[in-house]
Amino acid sequence: MEVPSIIIWTLAMVGTLNGIALASSYALVLWPPSKHKIQRRSYSIKTLNQRMPTIALNLFILVALTVGSLAIFSDYISWADQPLLTTIWQVFLVSLVDDAFFYGFHRTLHENKWLYQKIHIIHHKAHTPVPIEYIYVHPLEWMGGSFGVILGFGVLILVTGGELSAATFLLYTGLRNFHELDIHSGLKSKLMTRLFPFVGATEHHDIHHLRPHLGNYGSTYVFWDHLFGTNAVIKTRSAK
Repeated sequence: MEVPSIIIWTLAMVGTLNGIALASSYALVLWPPSKHKIQRRSYSIKTLNQRMPTIALNLFILVALTVGSLAIFSDYISWADQPLLTTIWQVFLVSLVDDAFFYGFHRTLHENKWLYQKIHIIHHKAHTPVPIEYIYVHPLEWMGGSFGVILGFGVLILVTGGELSAATFLLYTGLRNFHELDIHSGLKSKLMTRLFPFVGATEHHDIHHLRPHLGNYGSTYVFWDHLFGTNAVIKTRSAK
């Protein structure tokens, strides 16, 4: 039986990005670039190694569910050419819906004490995150967060009244994964902030890891936190 192309392309992209995340995480721990780090806190190889089983488990489940889902719905994904501008606005629409869901879901994980202590606290053991720790979470957390992606693509299909473009799916999936690696890198991103002021920079999310309950619940877009009064700004370089 022939494996659908969308599965091959998705696995190649996910494998490449997470391979980069793993390699860069160990590099950042072994040779921390002090000039570019947001926080001064140290990070040991022992700590990262202790977290790898949870990370590996989540990646295994993620790949298995992704392959299974794409095998079922691959016939609804179109490889037909579409204009670049169409792909861009479709990616933006999906990201807007996805991030709105994520903001509410993430904020709930903090404001509900039971959910925080039983589920979300695992992710916040990473006070000074490195890229691969985007997936250092309770499995139920990233599964719950993935409903935002499903909702985003669902809204797009309703708006377009047709199939989901493979270009839109792959571009959004890749950008979303890359953004997660970036905001968990612990490295300054002032240039990105100047170019895209409405997009959440590493500093925005790093503050959230440094002081979890101050706010900064948005991921891709910072305007959710401004809109709902949960934006937090502190001097992270002073952290010990």
